[in-house]
Parts: sequence; structure tokens; C-alpha cells
Amino acid sequence: PGIFIMRDLAGSVIYVGKSVRLRDRVGTYFARRSERSEKTKRILDRIWSMDVTEVGSELEALILEARLIESCRPEFNTQVEVHEGQAPGRLSDRCVLLLPSVDPESVELFCVSGDDAVTQIRMKKDLEDWEAGFQRVESDLNAKGGEPRSADARILRGWMSGKEDRVNWVDVDSVGGGSDLAGILKDYIDGFREEGWERVWRV
Repeated sequence: PGIFIMRDLAGSVIYVGKSVRLRDRVGTYFARRSERSEKTKRILDRIWSMDVTEVGSELEALILEARLIESCRPEFNTQVEVHEGQAPGRLSDRCVLLLPSVDPESVELFCVSGDDAVTQIRMKKDLEDWEAGFQRVESDLNAKGGEPRSADARILRGWMSGKEDRVNWVDVDSVGGGSDLAGILKDYIDGFREEGWERVWRV
């Protein structure tokens, strides 16, 4: 999974896209086809270079794509607010999602606090950076104010809709916080060492 950024000769961003399978998606733009959409033809007439960034999960790609579209306002991205029309699901106000990382030795934690804040923390599967990582988790879950990212929260909640039983996530308020939360997160992170966990979310 990941995102791609298409640029014109001047280096301006003209299109941002994401895919669960980057190679397949990017390849569709350059495969020989007799019929292409007008939008694709216009992109191919202008593209000069492309940046590709791999990530660990579809959710990470969705959030990164939305942030880039918002900040760059690419000419060929007609949608600015993406993936926000789905049902919100049953996530609690404060929770932590655990998903694969592009770094095979790590796990990505998405900390959700209310409707505005989503932060991402990378932690090693062997827990060698546990102390600093868990301090960040606690700090982010309890943070007040800061830069609101309500679009991130809506994307995350929409993506999670219907996946609550298939994604590793912890309802922070129901586990009591502190050492209880730490123990549960450690168990989940340790579980990512088992073969097959990451494969599910890379497909």
C-alpha cells in the first residue's frame, strides 16, 4: 500500500493517488490501452516525474493521500474531502489502532482522541523503544488542543466501519488506562511477530 505524487515539468504536483497495491495502480496509467479517460490522457500529457511512498496499511495511505490533496490542491484531484461518506462505526472517543508498518520490524499505532486528533506512532516489535513510545501514546491520548485534524478522524472512522472485529484496536476508556493499557498494547505488539498478521492488511 502507498501513495504516488505526479509532477509536471516545473515540479508542481498535478495528481495524488493511493492504492492498496501500488505497482498495479501506477501501472494502469502507463499500460498500452486503446481507450483512456480524458482525465488520464491530460495527466499523461503533463506528467514529468513521479514520487512513490510505501506505507504499512490502506488506512495510512488514505490519511496521507488526504493530507497531500489538502496541502497541494493538485489540478487533477477533483475531490478534496475524501472517504468521509461512510458510516462512523462504533469506535470509542479514545482508542488505539494497531496496524502493520512499512518497516517490517515495527508496528504503526494510530491514537484517536475525540473527533479531531489522530496521531501515528511507530514502535518496534521487539519493544526496544517501548518506554518512549508508550509515553507518546499516553501524551497523545490525553492532549488538549493542538492542530485539529478532523478529516483524519473522519477518514479513520469511516475506514474502520465494519472492520471493528478484524482490526486490532483498544478502547482506552474501557481498559482503565495506565498499566492496564500498557499490558494490552504490549500483547498486541508482541502478536505482530506471528507469521501472517501483516499479510492480511497488505492485501
